[in-house]
Amino acid sequence: MGHRLLLLLLVTAAYVDNSFSWWLSRGSRSCDIESNDYRFDIPEARSLMKYSALAYVLAGHSTSGLDRWHCNLCRQQDLHAFKFYRHHYEPGTNTVFYSGYDPIQRAVIVAFRGSDTDENWRNWYRVNFKFTKTRPALIASNAGRVHLGFYSAYVKHRDAVYRHVRYLRSAYPESRHIIFTGHSLGGAMSTLAALDMNSARRTKAILVTFGSPRVGDKCFASFFSKTVKQSLRVAHKSDWLTRIPPKWPLGYIHVPRLVRDPNPPTEGLSHRTYMGISTADGEKTRRKREVIVEDHYERNASLRREVFTVNSEN
Repeated sequence: MGHRLLLLLLVTAAYVDNSFSWWLSRGSRSCDIESNDYRFDIPEARSLMKYSALAYVLAGHSTSGLDRWHCNLCRQQDLHAFKFYRHHYEPGTNTVFYSGYDPIQRAVIVAFRGSDTDENWRNWYRVNFKFTKTRPALIASNAGRVHLGFYSAYVKHRDAVYRHVRYLRSAYPESRHIIFTGHSLGGAMSTLAALDMNSARRTKAILVTFGSPRVGDKCFASFFSKTVKQSLRVAHKSDWLTRIPPKWPLGYIHVPRLVRDPNPPTEGLSHRTYMGISTADGEKTRRKREVIVEDHYERNASLRREVFTVNSEN
């Protein structure tokens, strides 16, 4: 309960601190958001959920053994052949991603980790709750406005992301896709990375996120929808984090395309499985305990135990 109260106070403070952002988003009402028909492939989504979960193994500059790819999830049939390349950590924001090649999907995978307040809660607050918007000038000058905290954190990874993708495409010329994925903050970072790759880098990339917060205003969502044609955003209808930053009064809008879990739990919203996957199957966090999808209210902000059933909200 104490953690929930703390998060409530932080969100309230962010609302007050960033209330003027509504005025910056007034001109976004004329931006049209296009849908996409990217196919929701269940086996692929399962695998990407696992890759997103495994990002929580990473701690600072250490891979915590993830580079050896020996863990419960790693040994599963759809992930066992994955070729881990390396990870990139930014201490100023406590954000990290890893990359590698999936020979089964014939895809370069880039997975961003979600928030981890155990490392530095001040950086966590600065990245997640700086709701003031800014133009993502390095991605595109006409891409609306985006969350300042998310964008500032992504920019620090930008060159590393491109280096990883360039190397992996060269090392595995048989690759057919580049896929960005992540949960929570990792989903927001992946959203910016996928747009950057498709826009500024002029390289086609796919996006699949889980429980991502909103990233920008309506014009950003519009530009994204016209640039990234293959994207899925999976969210839980009772996951409050997917409802921040708020539509009103700050003018944030989700990017497309929202999808529903085709196989929700029979005993209500248990938050413990997703598409038939037990989220307790991961292991080897830096504390040598299971990588699990935990509730967003938990202090370490680890990947939430949840079944991603969704509503139709933007």
